[in-house]
Amino acid sequence: MTAGEVRHRFTLRCKMTKQVARKYYEGAVFGKLTVVGRAPPRKNNKYVYVECSCGNPEIFQVFIGNLGRNHTTSCGCTWRENITKHGLHNTREYRVRVHMIQRCYNTKHESYPDYGGRGITVCDRWLDSVENFYEDMGPCPEGLTLERIDVNGNYCPENCKWETAGNQGYNKRIRSNNTSGRTGVYWKESEGLWSAQIGFEGRVIPLGSSPSFDIAVKIREEAELKYYGWIKE
Repeated sequence: MTAGEVRHRFTLRCKMTKQVARKYYEGAVFGKLTVVGRAPPRKNNKYVYVECSCGNPEIFQVFIGNLGRNHTTSCGCTWRENITKHGLHNTREYRVRVHMIQRCYNTKHESYPDYGGRGITVCDRWLDSVENFYEDMGPCPEGLTLERIDVNGNYCPENCKWETAGNQGYNKRIRSNNTSGRTGVYWKESEGLWSAQIGFEGRVIPLGSSPSFDIAVKIREEAELKYYGWIKE
């Protein structure tokens, strides 16, 4: 490196240092914070004194790098407001929404392959805030969980409801080893008949058999209405 290049770099560094110093002048505003003075440096890192517009009387020190990167924009009041303003933090609805989003967008989540991996998404309104989710779904009744009506559809107000775990199990997709194309109906080779069954409250209930596939499906549908109140397919 020539002497001219060294002098050029030194000049640029001086200019940048002056620009940085001017950026954090007394009265400069970063979010809710206002610089009120220079603070003693720590390990060659520059700090300034700031006060928060929320009314907190405390004056505290902040590393100027955190101000410039918007890592620190308040005395902590913004974080506290975000947690407490909707009153939903640590509620069941809050946790349900978090897990819903994780299943759809966190590729490391154990359930991602069955949700986000299949293209299941969460509507923008529910992604925006927990308040919107709560407004649309209301409080979660005891013993119920969030259920998608169409198991191949997305999480949105028109496709979700609070449901029992038993009904959620009923509403699962057709298993990959199902060869009849109809949940709960299978060919019983030993008898040469189509058999029907249904799961309810942790039990598998045999419904009957018939040489006719259509009759076996009809038996299954009648059981769906009896146990769940609606026909699955």
